[in-house]
Amino acid sequence: MRHHEIVLSAPILSECEDVAGRPGQAPNRDTLRLVIREIARLAVMVEPEDLVFGLRDPDDEVYLATAAAGGAILITGNRRDFTEPRYVPVEAWSPRAFLDRTA
Repeated sequence: MRHHEIVLSAPILSECEDVAGRPGQAPNRDTLRLVIREIARLAVMVEPEDLVFGLRDPDDEVYLATAAAGGAILITGNRRDFTEPRYVPVEAWSPRAFLDRTA
């Protein structure tokens, strides 16, 4: 079994907490907050790089900037906003590609 680290930044953690607090998440809020706390406990925290990638949704830039800061691969199912396989210096993989490549 391979060892992987979660790379996280304060802006991403804050967004996760905001999403968990939305009204539509009420039935799952406690579980979501528990999962977020556990991920934060296990993650390597970094400060996002000061990079701009030109994404169509500027709010998504922090994900690539965090991956760049942590020397990480971005794992995302958001193929609508992350359309390229590589945003130098970050590769963007689907969850399926991650599982296939690391199994």
